[in-house]
Amino acid sequence: MNKNPHSIMKKFAPLLSLLPLTNALPPPQRIPDILERIKQQQQQEGIQLTQGGASKDSAIISDDDVETLYFHQRLDHFSQEDEGKLVTFQQRYFYTSRYVQSGTDSNNNGGVNEKVLAFLCVGGEGPSMDPSVLVDSVHCTGDMIGLADKLFNEHNYDVHLFALEHRYYGESFPPQKGVGYLRGEGEEDEFQVDYTNLSSRQAVKDIVGFVKSPVALKHLNPSHDSETENTIPWITFGGSYPGMLSAWSHLLHPEAIFAAVSSSAPVQAQLDFSQYNDHVGSDLEDEFVGGSKECHAIVKEGHEQVVELLEGHSLESDGDGDSSEDGVDQVATLFNVCDGAESLRASRRNQEIFVGDGLIMVPAQGNDPSCTGEICNIKGNANDRSWMYQTCSEFGFYQTCNEDSHCPYAKGYHDVSRDLEFCQTAFGIEPDIVKKNIDSTLSYYGGWSLTPNTGEHMGPNNHSSMLENGDDTLHGQERIIFVTGDVDPWTELSFTKGNKDHPSISVHGASHHFWTHKVKDSDSDCVVTARQTIYDTVSDWVGVSTHLLPSAGGEILVRTTE
Repeated sequence: MNKNPHSIMKKFAPLLSLLPLTNALPPPQRIPDILERIKQQQQQEGIQLTQGGASKDSAIISDDDVETLYFHQRLDHFSQEDEGKLVTFQQRYFYTSRYVQSGTDSNNNGGVNEKVLAFLCVGGEGPSMDPSVLVDSVHCTGDMIGLADKLFNEHNYDVHLFALEHRYYGESFPPQKGVGYLRGEGEEDEFQVDYTNLSSRQAVKDIVGFVKSPVALKHLNPSHDSETENTIPWITFGGSYPGMLSAWSHLLHPEAIFAAVSSSAPVQAQLDFSQYNDHVGSDLEDEFVGGSKECHAIVKEGHEQVVELLEGHSLESDGDGDSSEDGVDQVATLFNVCDGAESLRASRRNQEIFVGDGLIMVPAQGNDPSCTGEICNIKGNANDRSWMYQTCSEFGFYQTCNEDSHCPYAKGYHDVSRDLEFCQTAFGIEPDIVKKNIDSTLSYYGGWSLTPNTGEHMGPNNHSSMLENGDDTLHGQERIIFVTGDVDPWTELSFTKGNKDHPSISVHGASHHFWTHKVKDSDSDCVVTARQTIYDTVSDWVGVSTHLLPSAGGEILVRTTE
């Protein structure tokens, strides 16, 4: 006997509500994307920066003054090679002297300006860098470029701007089987990359090697003598993984990096990052960013109903077995699954890939208040495979949806075994080695404690590495500012317990390092205040007095008041 279609629609309303927001299932052989990143917005010509980002005389900024350059970077900083036998690769960087007033001192009287700083935007796993990184991009615009503008215009500082691309990302690929310095043509070449020297430890050394290099010093002082020691302070900026590197480069090498701004940086490596989707569930209820309890219930119950169908029930039968089409067929039809129901029946793993990470993309880490659609889509980028390798060799960060969690998706359809299987299949890294790699990372950098272990560690690919600075690493805890957004799931693993040496800011209503993005009129008061707090904190560190310095208590909650 057929059921009343109206009662069926009512019962499965949460499931059917998901349909307009879902995408078809890609082929079941696809590799699941563990760290979905926001796609870099298309660069617009002649964007005028506002809220602390306008140049002198409110001139419109373009990337015409940004140089794209390369220098020879050491391939393995931990090898014992003789200087004459060092293997190097071409690492890309960007530079502009836009905020350098040539031929004048701080009072514009001629001579050399002694008030000089060097700002470095740290590259990482996000959208590949291009000249816009030093103009207007998701990387370092709202914090680094905005601060450079203020120091230049209001305090007569010369500020040299640099951006350093991360090894194995963008065009900074070491030679690969005769391909040369750059990434080979065709996607198939990515599967032949030797990732032996890809690690955060090498990347931190890259940063230090760059700021100490004659190439960088020539930009700061064209008449630089190789025997002259650099005394210009370097300050690093970065968001997400680059935020980790920004903090760690100063933490481990305070003699080279004067201070660091670390945004949305999950410094606490963790294998099973179940808190990520727990946080997504909370965001779905957060009315400040457009959520509600009803929204959360629809997503949660809709996924529960999909699981019910996959496990043998059907829409029409209401559980009594009277149906011409089983649940798997109905799911495949409802969600337009590629290859139909057979791809879902092929294996439990295919079902997990389909439903375990959610049937809709919730932009919790990339929420943009100016988005006008129902769901602001987040897309991946060309550097995914390099980042996937680093999750296996260093960090984990696997966003699971376990039975005992608060994940709003299909609970039990994404446990960490799936990610460990990927590491073994894609890179030959066994599950127990993945776990050891993560433990080594925590010990090496210190995680939330910010206290590195100065002993010897076996890093990725069994590279032995020794920290060099001993007790100096304690000085590296000074002059780091950590900034997190309370909407961002990555805040769960970020540093949030600040003090006067390394203050922390929690930005209400903000997602993944949103304050580093280009400045918009739609930015909330909290984001604007967070940027100003970064400006004031770093300005104080370099000796510029401001009126809005953080309190000595360390933790600053940037929230709107009613």
